[in-house]
Amino acid sequence: MVSPNSSDFSFDLYPGLDADLDAAYERNIAQGTASPEDVATSGLAAVVQEALVKAPVPSSETLNPEASLWAVEELMPVLTSWKRYDTHFSSFMPDMSDISRNLVLVPWREMKARLSDFGGWLEGLRETQGLPKDYINDQLLTAIQTDQAIYRTPNLPDQMISMSTYLDRKIEQDGSWGIMLAQTSDEAGIDVLKGQSPDQLTENGEKDFKVAGQQVDAMGIFEWIALTLQENPRMLSSKDYSWLLANRFTDSSGGPLVPFGCWDVGQVGSFLNDADYQYDNTRPRLAVMNSLLFGY
Repeated sequence: MVSPNSSDFSFDLYPGLDADLDAAYERNIAQGTASPEDVATSGLAAVVQEALVKAPVPSSETLNPEASLWAVEELMPVLTSWKRYDTHFSSFMPDMSDISRNLVLVPWREMKARLSDFGGWLEGLRETQGLPKDYINDQLLTAIQTDQAIYRTPNLPDQMISMSTYLDRKIEQDGSWGIMLAQTSDEAGIDVLKGQSPDQLTENGEKDFKVAGQQVDAMGIFEWIALTLQENPRMLSSKDYSWLLANRFTDSSGGPLVPFGCWDVGQVGSFLNDADYQYDNTRPRLAVMNSLLFGY
C-alpha cells in the first residue's frame, strides 16, 4: 500500500476498489448506518457520495473492509487539497462519476489550456499554496511552453509525443481530470533501484519500466507538478531526487536527458540530467495511470 508514511509500493489494495466501495455504501444505506443526507453534509462529502454511487466498476474482484475504509479516508483529503485552487480553474471539481478513485488528481484540461504560459500559471498556484515560484530548468520549461515532444508513449516508450498530444490523449481518456496511483512517500523509489540510471531502468528509453510485472513509469513533469500541488511538497524528495521517467528528450549535443524533481532550498525543483546518470539518491518516483491500473 502506498501512503505518505511508507516507501512501500503495492497494488494489492486496488483491484475492484469501485465495486467494493459501491457495495459498502449500499449496505450502509440499507442498514440505516448512512443516508444521502448524512453524506451530503458538505460539498466535498457530496462528491464522495456521487463517486460511491455512480463510479464505473472496472473489476469484479473485491477488497476487504479495512482496505475499503482506508480508500474512503484517503479520498477526502485528496479532494480537500485541490479545493484550495478552485479560483484558478475554469471548473474546479472533477466529475467523480466518470473516474475511479485514486490518490492523486491531475488537471489535464487546465494544463493543456495553460501550456504557453505554464510557468506563470504555476506561479499563481504556488502563491495560493503559500510557496515561492518553482525552479524549472530553462530547457524543460521551454519544452513545455513550446509543445515539444518529450513524453514517452505508454507501451511504445521509444516513440515520443508532444506535450499537447499527450494531454489531448489524457483528456480523451479521462476527461478534464485524471487520476494516478503515485508514490507519495518522501523518499523516491525503492532500495533496490539505488544507483540505477534511467537508461538502465528503461533499456536506453526503449522499454517500459516495471516492478513485479507492473508498469510504474507514468510520472512525468505534469504528474510531478500535480503531485506537488496536492501533497505537501516539502515532504516529497526533500533529501533525494525523483526521476520522472515518463519524459525523455535530446539536448542540442545529441545526448538524452530525463527530468527529475525534488524539494530544494525552499522551493519545488524540476531539473534535467543525463539519462545515464547514476547516483544512489536519484531514483524513479513510481506511478501508475488509471488506464494501466484498471486495464481500460
